Amino acid sequence: MRWEWYTDEAFELRPLWQERARSPRPGRPLAQRPPSTRDAVRYGFDDQNRPVVMARYSGFLNGRRTGTTTRTYRDDVIEEVAVDADGAQIYADRYEYAEGLLRRWSKAARGGYGDETYHYTDGRVTGIDVTHGGRPTQRIAVGYDSAGRPARIETTHLQGRAYTELTYQRPVRRVSLAERCRTVAALLVDRLPRVVAAGGAEGPFYCLALVYYPDQCLPMWGLGSQAERELWLREQDDPDDLLWSPADFELFDSDPLDAGDPELHEAARLLDQELSLAGPGDRVHRLLLDVAHALNEHDWTGTIAVTDDFIVYPLQVHGDDLERNLSALRRRRGPARTG
Repeated sequence: MRWEWYTDEAFELRPLWQERARSPRPGRPLAQRPPSTRDAVRYGFDDQNRPVVMARYSGFLNGRRTGTTTRTYRDDVIEEVAVDADGAQIYADRYEYAEGLLRRWSKAARGGYGDETYHYTDGRVTGIDVTHGGRPTQRIAVGYDSAGRPARIETTHLQGRAYTELTYQRPVRRVSLAERCRTVAALLVDRLPRVVAAGGAEGPFYCLALVYYPDQCLPMWGLGSQAERELWLREQDDPDDLLWSPADFELFDSDPLDAGDPELHEAARLLDQELSLAGPGDRVHRLLLDVAHALNEHDWTGTIAVTDDFIVYPLQVHGDDLERNLSALRRRRGPARTG
């Protein structure tokens, strides 16, 4: 058996899985094992160059193996069994083929069972029926462009009140992630002052927090007022947790920023899609740092009243990047502006 190291899982059999699940693109082969502090996958290939074993190694656990998946090839069936580090089964998958095309995938796992049935037109998947626990849960429709590439995937959710959402749309033109980030950043710098001012609250305010999830480029926002700051400084023994906690601000807005704004909605939707496909990273964090820096240079006169030390800063929902962000912005900001 031949063994190779990969950055991540690389041989998904379900059609269009990356696009419809917004899963990162397949892992890449590595010349050697990466440092033990990085996640990695080791594949074993048979004499027909087919992956038959996949072992996962955790960087968080300093390179320890966390599970193994074995794949068995039969005439028109591929079976896959995954076990944890102790050898206990996690799931068993079955892929059923006919005339060279995957017709059905099924999974039996600790948490239940489910399957997918695939429908084809001219050799391309155009529909997928998904069930869980024997009940239909999703119906997926796939459209293609003139070049035969997946162009649009729509998912109809069937549990409860049925609704359809756009799962994937191929961008009309090829644009780099960096350019998409710049586009969304410029729109946010333009929109946020008006959105914040529309809140109607009286200042002055000492901060504007942009609260974000790592995989979503549009933040929620909160304004900290000088009155709140003075109250917390006066009444709290250790007020820092409140001073920079947007959830505790009287004015905190979690409504979508792109509501009623088609231009921002489309730019953000495509960026979120492409970020998910690109895999983990800190692009949203860097984007919102740039937005915050631009807004710290913004003249807020006539928009909202702000204090001399007013600062705009991003904050991940878990709040673990606060000090790093405030330090970075204070190093970059120019002279304080008042309004």
